[in-house]
Amino acid sequence: MKKPLSLAPLFAVCVLCFFALYPRQLYAEEPESEAALPDAASSGGEKGRDYASDFMNAFLQGILASDFLIFTYDFFGIYAPYSQVNPATWRRNLDVGLEWDNSDFFTNSILHPYQGAFSYAPARAYGFSFPSSLAFAAFGSFMWEFFGERDTASINDFVVTAMGGAAFGESGHRLASALMRGSHSGARRFFREFAAFVVDPVYMVNAWVVGEPFVERNRIPGVKLDVFLRTGINMSWDDDGRFSQFPHPYLGGFIRYGGRYEGKTGVFPYDFFAVQIESSLDYLNPGWSIFGDGILLGARFFLGDEAGGVVGFFQQFDYLENLVYKMSANGAGAGLMLNLPFAGKRVIEASSLFYGIVIGALDSRYTRQASGNYSVMGPGYSVKLGLAYRELRHFSIQANYYYYWIRSLNVPDRENTVEILTVTGEINLAEDTSLGLEFQGYERWSDAQEDKAWAWSLRTYLSWKL
Repeated sequence: MKKPLSLAPLFAVCVLCFFALYPRQLYAEEPESEAALPDAASSGGEKGRDYASDFMNAFLQGILASDFLIFTYDFFGIYAPYSQVNPATWRRNLDVGLEWDNSDFFTNSILHPYQGAFSYAPARAYGFSFPSSLAFAAFGSFMWEFFGERDTASINDFVVTAMGGAAFGESGHRLASALMRGSHSGARRFFREFAAFVVDPVYMVNAWVVGEPFVERNRIPGVKLDVFLRTGINMSWDDDGRFSQFPHPYLGGFIRYGGRYEGKTGVFPYDFFAVQIESSLDYLNPGWSIFGDGILLGARFFLGDEAGGVVGFFQQFDYLENLVYKMSANGAGAGLMLNLPFAGKRVIEASSLFYGIVIGALDSRYTRQASGNYSVMGPGYSVKLGLAYRELRHFSIQANYYYYWIRSLNVPDRENTVEILTVTGEINLAEDTSLGLEFQGYERWSDAQEDKAWAWSLRTYLSWKL
């Protein structure tokens, strides 16, 4: 039984409105400079590199030290039952193999990827490529699942820790390198190093212990980094009245790393990526979300003097959770991004991303009642469409439509979908400050009709470019 895309027509209306603003032809002006940015990151192979030493550092820090520290906290700090391991539990886990687990949604969706980043980051910091570092994250996940926990090894944890660890680890590695760029002192240095420690603790511990040689080795020159902070008021409604209808604080941030359309033709893992983080501080139903997309491999192309785009393969990491609705998706797929400047300071941007979801998860009231499981888990696909019109000195209008389909492998309700539509308008108040108004609609559906639900929110906010 297929569900019609009820929010898709609204996105189509937004597209028509955008193209009503588009001129009949692009106005070509002076061509952009052909100077390309330097290669974004070394993937190893430096002259005179000591591979054995680098491997040992990556293995000791990323596999042994990180798993040991987490195990020590679980065993001695919180006395977790799942940390009571012995050779008998190891043998049983190897005999049973991988199964679906029923852990807390936040643990499965966020803490496991963050743990995977601890295995990924040392390999990346010591000169290994993205695929090689991903192998470290996968091996660290394997060791933890079979030998670090008493519970049977989990297939969803194994995949999410490796894939999410690569997403968290690579973006954190690059952000930490960008934050450590240049010479700073006093409060500015403190806050930059604190932010770098939050996004990549492994990088900063090595930077503090090894010093400037480590920072220089991992320096990524000439990379653009834009960070925006949003704060304002949000109101939410849903079909069951479980959301507070009173205004409540809203806090958000947006990170844009690298130049999508500037630089050399070839694009490699995480040469550019974007992450949006939001938190709705509703005292009755607090929630937060992360939506991220990063390039894995692609090529830039040019249309005339100014217009162009990127085509390639991308990785997604999406997560949304509050007391009512929960959703996560880890996947990779193909995409196209277009940049169409015209008439001086006007720009239209469009993107189409089509992902295969390796592991996705959704909340399910039906599943909790039928089997006691917290969530629906399984593979699927997603479509992420975006369109933006920007008057660079004055205002911008943007619409994004996300569609997720997940085939459950662990519970009875097999087909599950989520649609998210976001429409945002911003007016520039100053060079780095803007006032925004945003509408967001969320719809949940499954073939277990009990899980049909919708919610929407309206927020106004101030945005600062940091």
